[in-house]
Amino acid sequence: MKRLTPGLALAIVASFALTLGAACSDDDVEENDNQESEEDVMIIEDTGDLDADDDGEVDVEGDDADTGPESDVEDDADADELPPEFDVDPVECSYPITDPECEAAPFGPASFFKDFHIETQGEEDACCFDINGDQFIDNYIGEDLVAAVGQGNIPGFDDVNQNILASIQSGELTYLMESYDWRHPEWEANMDMRVYLGGSTQDSMDDNLAGEGSFNLSPDNFDEFGEPKFGFENVEVRDGQMSAEDGFIEVQFPGLVEAIAIQLGGVQMTADVVQDPEPDLTGGGDFSLVNGKLGGAILRDKFFRSMNEESLNCDCLELDDVDTTQPNLWEDGLYTYDEGSGEWDGDEFVYDEDGSPGQWVCDWKAGGGDACEDPSEPVECQTLGNQTLCSLLSGLSDQTDVWIDGEPSFSIGVHFETVPTDIIAVDPD
Repeated sequence: MKRLTPGLALAIVASFALTLGAACSDDDVEENDNQESEEDVMIIEDTGDLDADDDGEVDVEGDDADTGPESDVEDDADADELPPEFDVDPVECSYPITDPECEAAPFGPASFFKDFHIETQGEEDACCFDINGDQFIDNYIGEDLVAAVGQGNIPGFDDVNQNILASIQSGELTYLMESYDWRHPEWEANMDMRVYLGGSTQDSMDDNLAGEGSFNLSPDNFDEFGEPKFGFENVEVRDGQMSAEDGFIEVQFPGLVEAIAIQLGGVQMTADVVQDPEPDLTGGGDFSLVNGKLGGAILRDKFFRSMNEESLNCDCLELDDVDTTQPNLWEDGLYTYDEGSGEWDGDEFVYDEDGSPGQWVCDWKAGGGDACEDPSEPVECQTLGNQTLCSLLSGLSDQTDVWIDGEPSFSIGVHFETVPTDIIAVDPD
């Protein structure tokens, strides 16, 4: 079966195949090629409780979506002039529902990202959100990094956005969304939106790209209790436009270092809900979004520490010997951290946001990574051993522009579009 790569943004830029989504571990995920037997596919009942914890994962309680904000209009106003209320009559059998007359389904309405590209324009064409509240759109990855080096300016790498599109069309990049407690196509006060990494159930991606496909999910999308790990809080739909805040997802980047998982925090999203055809909000239903905008920030230190962890598996880098069972990823590996204004608290660096965020420096020990250029070496080691790329990322590592949960981060703005799809089951393979 075809392999999916786990793990969007600076890494994407690094590999120049940035990808959005929601990969959840370092394990490889394999696509379902319709050859599995029924006993090889497990169903995880989608209970809707995404619980946040201290390290930033999103907590979503699906049962809290019963009421919307109160209207600002006086009670004695003309009823015809009142704005539409969120508490509209729900779609019959909207997901989830316990009515025995409604057909049960393991997953709710789903959608597949068919287009995803990083905005590289600034000023009036900037995209997409003001993450740090300074009244300016934040998109360092697109405006400064991709625009400068992502157009084939580094040997061995092509256009970033072209690589993303090719990865989607080939089935290498397959991110899905699933809604929970969405009760009316045009109006919803508070619902959940989950983001998953999936594998196509078809051999060809044509049906998926046309909005007629289906996917299985990796079990790594779920925590130990079977709850989804990644998604959005505070999702609402007003007059057919969806908006979401407080997202937390993990991203992958095909063709680079398949094993690392990059975290994207502070994620915001807006999109228009396609109403023709109208979304199917029942269990196993589907929906599509257009004019999508997504913004967030890559947590810098987690990105570089992930690359360090992977680099310890590359003998061709000729790094110093370390205990790979308990490495200090701030210094063991390809990059060494120069702390700047950071202060060690015994486990992590705590930063002064008014001071220097420090820098990750390429540590070319014993002659560097020339040996990694050999085509027989693993592709991730070939990429990590690219000295031009390593020097580039090192030079940019102190150019962070936003802070997420006290951590220096790189902002990004993305346009996207989704098409209807079905989520079938969780595939343990």
